[in-house]
Amino acid sequence: MEDVTHEKLLETEIAKRTEAINDAFLREKKAGAIEVISTTERNDRIENMLAEIPREELREEVRDQIQVILESNRDEKTKVRLAEKACKHVLMSYMDSRDYLGMPNREFVEYKIFRTISESIEKKQLDPKDLYKVARINFDLNGLKTMNDVGGHSRGNIGLLIFGGIIREGKTALWLKKQGIEIAPSAEGGDEFGLVIYGNKDLRPLLPEIEKRFIEEVSSTRDIQTLKITKELDEKTGKRKTKIKAGRSSVDDIIRFDDPADIQKMKDMGIIDDKEKKLPEDFKFQLGTSIGSTTFGEALGAANLDGVKSYADTMKRVINQMFLIADRRAIINKDEGKKRLETENPTLFRMYNRVSKEVVELNKQLISLAKTIEQLTAINVEETRKRTEAQEELIKLKSKILELEMGWAN
Repeated sequence: MEDVTHEKLLETEIAKRTEAINDAFLREKKAGAIEVISTTERNDRIENMLAEIPREELREEVRDQIQVILESNRDEKTKVRLAEKACKHVLMSYMDSRDYLGMPNREFVEYKIFRTISESIEKKQLDPKDLYKVARINFDLNGLKTMNDVGGHSRGNIGLLIFGGIIREGKTALWLKKQGIEIAPSAEGGDEFGLVIYGNKDLRPLLPEIEKRFIEEVSSTRDIQTLKITKELDEKTGKRKTKIKAGRSSVDDIIRFDDPADIQKMKDMGIIDDKEKKLPEDFKFQLGTSIGSTTFGEALGAANLDGVKSYADTMKRVINQMFLIADRRAIINKDEGKKRLETENPTLFRMYNRVSKEVVELNKQLISLAKTIEQLTAINVEETRKRTEAQEELIKLKSKILELEMGWAN
């Protein structure tokens, strides 16, 4: 009975918050603070500049930026020059710093959520049902540290390249598109990747299936066609141009079991069992991932909106909450996966978990904190305060663990 009452309270609160978002958006749009701009036909020169951008999602984002320039009172030469600057600026600000991945960063997908919700309000009043048509999925690539330490960062990059390719255009990504669901993938530093998905259906029933499919696809993939994106000098113009080359990347190239140097490193690291002195004959290294997900609606119900009045600030809080919820669920998922793996595949377990004792202890605290936050779901001031404080502590713990892992490579 208590659970039913809580669900009703949550439903009522989310409906109130939805109405508040609608009001804030329409009020600020009327005042000119928000503008949703449609794309138009571009001249040939601008189209050529847009064609230099490797991802379709980014091209559409730049189109909106350029539309503002084209509607200004500047002369045509200046408009083209500013459009070129907009292309370069957006590419720099929205792409992950690792060029070889060719993926947008977190800033891009945050904006994607903002724009998707804003366009829904622009077309019609936002309905609480619309809040569950946008979701965030968080991914961590397991074992990146071992890949880097055994084979060097160049081979760790192969793992990242394959992992990014699966998220961006693998079987699960194609399956989502067939369901009428749009995807916006992102690389967010280190072993963290993400996906924002949105469509015309309630995504809550689909999220468990999406997680399951990605986990299975990552672990079963042996090789994948990947795109290598580089900057090369054009001899005619003297300018650097983006070049995209197709190729294949294989999991078997990450750790080479026929290489005595790799085997010795794994012995030194304690990955190869002291008693056996060798790897099991049937052992194959495989990629693995930890996943967590949530919807915009769930994040709206959980976000601390005390004192927040503007549309932009409200959206910022809710979007940040989406990332926090998905992140802590990925932490819990990683813990559950480790427990299974320790029994099912001890060698792979050791590969995924080569960390210092201090990191092991901090990870225990991290998992405990993530589980505590999951339980703080009641809508009241005290639990909202506790959840906010716990989330801030969780972010600090993750940063500390990253610092220690980066310094423990030798």
